[in-house]
Amino acid sequence: MAQSNQKSSQEREGEFNAVTASFREADSDNDGTISSLEFLNLLQALQPSAWTEEKVAAVFKAADLDGNGYVDLNELLTFMFGVDKWDLRKYSGKKGDDDSSESGDASSSSSSDSGSRRPSTSSSSSSLGVRKKGRKEDRKQKKAVRNTKNEEPPTNPEEMYELLTMRHGMVEGVLKLQDLVQLFAECKCAGLGPRLAQLVPQDCGKWGREPEDVSALELGHLYALIKENPAATVKDALVQIDNVKEVCRPEVQGLEGIEVSSLGLDHDDAVGFGDFKKMVEFLSAAMLLDQDTILAAMASQATGRFEMTEAMATAVAQRAFLKIGKGDTHVLAIPIKSNDFSRMCFTSNLIDKSRTRGLAQGQIALIFQATIKYMPRHLLARETLRTESRGLKPRKRKHNHISVLGRTQLSILIESLFKELPGGFGGLYKCPFYLSMYLMDPRACHLNTAA
Repeated sequence: MAQSNQKSSQEREGEFNAVTASFREADSDNDGTISSLEFLNLLQALQPSAWTEEKVAAVFKAADLDGNGYVDLNELLTFMFGVDKWDLRKYSGKKGDDDSSESGDASSSSSSDSGSRRPSTSSSSSSLGVRKKGRKEDRKQKKAVRNTKNEEPPTNPEEMYELLTMRHGMVEGVLKLQDLVQLFAECKCAGLGPRLAQLVPQDCGKWGREPEDVSALELGHLYALIKENPAATVKDALVQIDNVKEVCRPEVQGLEGIEVSSLGLDHDDAVGFGDFKKMVEFLSAAMLLDQDTILAAMASQATGRFEMTEAMATAVAQRAFLKIGKGDTHVLAIPIKSNDFSRMCFTSNLIDKSRTRGLAQGQIALIFQATIKYMPRHLLARETLRTESRGLKPRKRKHNHISVLGRTQLSILIESLFKELPGGFGGLYKCPFYLSMYLMDPRACHLNTAA
């Protein structure tokens, strides 16, 4: 019995080695993954008549466990044998779960020949050489996928709505009208307005007009419009804003005194997700700002953690850190290192030897090193805050430990820089939002940075 188990284990290991060798032959660009085209080349090189493109597409879709459009060696072995590649050497002849064994049998019928017998060099090279024309495009697709792995997913309005109900760490489960109006007033003080629309490329439609500087009280009027007419359109919202802006502007100085009771509304009115989504849509059309920008500004003020949208982070990386994307490489996929951070601080005039309005020269590298050191903790805190209301587990995020990469990490770096500036850079910046606007274009912020 022990001999049979040992033989079974040896056979399995032989199949493992054969499949691994076939996988590496099919991986023409040596990036550790094979595409659908390379997968087709592999199987057709083994049995040209047995494998059609339809059959290969079905098997490839089943083997692509993470759904990213490419199959790595671990996914292929897991699909074929039902075990992870690290556990395969300790395999003792026992089959896995029913589902994995069925999928393993189904794939082994199609891949046992491909796994147990390694194709001859002449047949495989001749078959693979027929499709060399598509390899260049295939490599470009793979490179594009690798560059997008570090990018953040698009903003989810429902997730943002649930995040706003957790102000100050209290899970209330409902968003009150007074809290929403007060939160929007804080966003206005943080720089959410026409100036931001001029600095960041926006994708909210061409309306052929100037952006409106909507005030917090006007947001209450939009809520009243939605309650009176649930079928209200963007055109109705623009008319409503035009009718009340003479009364609501200029907005009350400071954050005190902004009460929805002055509009005949109840403080405790619950703003449902449908009404909230419609209000954000109306704000986007009136202020000529993306909905992602508005949601990110609200989330930053509600959680106390600065968040930039992809468009904002791209603008900061291009204008402040002088990063340039080449080919399929996105700007946010280019790492920002300590030298880049130091150069940005010098060119942005954030250095002051007298230590009255800027940073000391020796403090720049320390800020970057401290941010890098505690980056995993910051990422975990943000991910936990985003997922705990939805009952989800935080995702494991990879960190380079020598550079900053991506939108979220760049937001953390700007936030850390703001906290170290003495007195908000001489009181010129009320929050990291203003600092990011200054880094995008100091002249557009109309701030007297000479004093």
